[in-house]
Amino acid sequence: MKNFILSLIALILNLSLIFAQTVDNKKCGSDIVHKWRLEHEVGYAESYEKLKNYVADFVAKHPNGYSPKSIITIPVVFHVVLSPTEHSSFLDLRCIENIGTLNTDYSGTNTHSMSDFPASLKANCDIQFCLATIDTSGAATSGIERRDYIGPDWATGDNGVKQTATGGFDAWDPTKYLNIWVCNLEYGMLGYATYPTVLDNFYGLVIDYTATGTTGALPPYDLGGTASHEIGHCLYLSHIWGDSPGCTNDDGFSDTPIQDIASYGAPTGVIFDDCQTTSPGIMYMNFMDYSDDIAYANFTPDQKLAMQALFAPGGVLEPLTTSDKCGIPQSNDSVFADFQATTARLIVQGQTVGFQDNSTGNISSWYWTFQSGSPASSTFQNPLNIIYNTPGIYDVCLIVSNGIYSDTLCKQGYIVVTTQPWPDPNGYCDTISNNLPTEFPLTFVNLLPSNWGYLPGHNGLHIKAYADKYVNYTFNVISQLIVPVSKAWASLPSSTIRFKIWSGSSFPQTELGFKDINISNMTPYMYYPVLFDSPIQVNGTFFCGFELTYSTPQDTFTCYMVNDRGALGLNTLFVKDSNNTWRTCDDVFGIHTSLGTMVAGCLSNNLVNIEQNVTNNKVAVYPLPSTGLLNIDFSEITLDNDVEMRVFDLLGNELKIPKSKTSENLFKIDFSLQTSGIYFIIIRYKTQLYKTKVSVIH
Repeated sequence: MKNFILSLIALILNLSLIFAQTVDNKKCGSDIVHKWRLEHEVGYAESYEKLKNYVADFVAKHPNGYSPKSIITIPVVFHVVLSPTEHSSFLDLRCIENIGTLNTDYSGTNTHSMSDFPASLKANCDIQFCLATIDTSGAATSGIERRDYIGPDWATGDNGVKQTATGGFDAWDPTKYLNIWVCNLEYGMLGYATYPTVLDNFYGLVIDYTATGTTGALPPYDLGGTASHEIGHCLYLSHIWGDSPGCTNDDGFSDTPIQDIASYGAPTGVIFDDCQTTSPGIMYMNFMDYSDDIAYANFTPDQKLAMQALFAPGGVLEPLTTSDKCGIPQSNDSVFADFQATTARLIVQGQTVGFQDNSTGNISSWYWTFQSGSPASSTFQNPLNIIYNTPGIYDVCLIVSNGIYSDTLCKQGYIVVTTQPWPDPNGYCDTISNNLPTEFPLTFVNLLPSNWGYLPGHNGLHIKAYADKYVNYTFNVISQLIVPVSKAWASLPSSTIRFKIWSGSSFPQTELGFKDINISNMTPYMYYPVLFDSPIQVNGTFFCGFELTYSTPQDTFTCYMVNDRGALGLNTLFVKDSNNTWRTCDDVFGIHTSLGTMVAGCLSNNLVNIEQNVTNNKVAVYPLPSTGLLNIDFSEITLDNDVEMRVFDLLGNELKIPKSKTSENLFKIDFSLQTSGIYFIIIRYKTQLYKTKVSVIH
């Protein structure tokens, strides 16, 4: 330990001098810290060599790539060490925003241009980040801690910011959290990180507060790219140009072109250098280059594979995969985010949606974000009239706080915006799917080298159709499919995909309806709404999916699906093989999954006479959608008589569902034994009648 502390002191002194001389063309200090440790820190070179050998061996054993059984979610804690003046301008929102940009960048959903590089080089790394909600003692936390600091700017490599005794903050358990220190770095440095040779109390990243988050961050580093870059180092990645000029150095990945030197500014189009003289040129948009945030776009599949090696069984970061520090803390001071739309979620472009806060706890602030909505955010408790002008499927997020603790809830695909009116004017429509909120982001599989093509899509096995099984949903008509497109290339303008609904029990049987869509009309990485010419009647179990044709030249269509759930996981996907035989996806590909498609189910008007939903702010119904127990809260009413509650399905049938009174004003209805779908609740108290529509999704 003594030798390590002496090494740190020497590191600080040497690096301060080095950076004073070289900062003009530096934005990241990770390579300088790394090289100094290789030369001066006892045992570090051996540890780094061991790490390289482990990653190389893992990569060699997985030539077709690797995806975990589930998305890896890493709890993050921000240690903010700033002066009082700097604290006043650095809101907690900055950290929350940076979590959002990290999740976008590491899921491959950053929308910045790839220039002439193929979209397949923008990898979904299957890694997400969350603000810690449980601290090292088990108490609730916001995932952000602050400390006043009056002193000189922090030097790159100065681990004093990582120690409470020297003015910073000690790391939280690195096997449970990713530690991010936010401070004022000297000489305009943006950040630096440590490679994952060992999970010690100095592992993590340090970033300058001006390059953290988005609101109030200084351009051109105001889109969260610094954290994405530095965490890349924490996950083994080196700079894309190999940290030395010339065409002989490399970052070790075959799908990142060899590059002479770092890129700066915001390049666009195809850029050449001495190493890359033909299109597509250098990969300046890679997060491990030095481009401005606006130019950053991707991690590659080979970079993803190296990162995933660290989390695989036996990897140095495997302990982080079992961390529960983003769970629900046990504290009387906790707050829990929840909300619902007070208007229809399925709307036509140009319409508005209102939202109701159903959160619990002594909440003092609300922060909403509405993907593609206008306004895009709100601090009102119950925002109204959020307008959606662009067709698509959009997330809604709510962050609530009591000033000490916070909680975040994001409902993915919560708002569905189409160009055509929904078939039921009373709005008795909703979306269903076979994937859970925890199974995002979705994926698809490249079948190379054993076969050309993709799953689910055109491939060398000449799969003729894909169908996802839906069991006993209470919808009786299907009006639309919402398809997450991953690949769409038409060999001819007339090339189409036929989207279909089938009846059946064990396998798809009778065709109930279809819609042909031109492949050229669909855009990769976007949802595409397939509106049937007339609503398709279904009853109980049905299948939905698409048929493919194989022509010359070859069309290419692929949509997204759920990541493999493993040998014991649920499979709802069926495939029709080249012999026209329906088989399970597990039987053909060894994968348990579901299509990422959403079904827009509706109620035919002539099948039910339950009136339209009536909103009453004295009765709260939550959570929506429900996965089992539904709360009916009469906290605004003094109950002195019995309350009558009746539940109906979409066909108008009254259901005998268990109901219980858990407190003076709180009732629970148990939907755990009911099928997913839409239900109506009619509540009668004295002379008042309250009616509401609820969605149940298991």
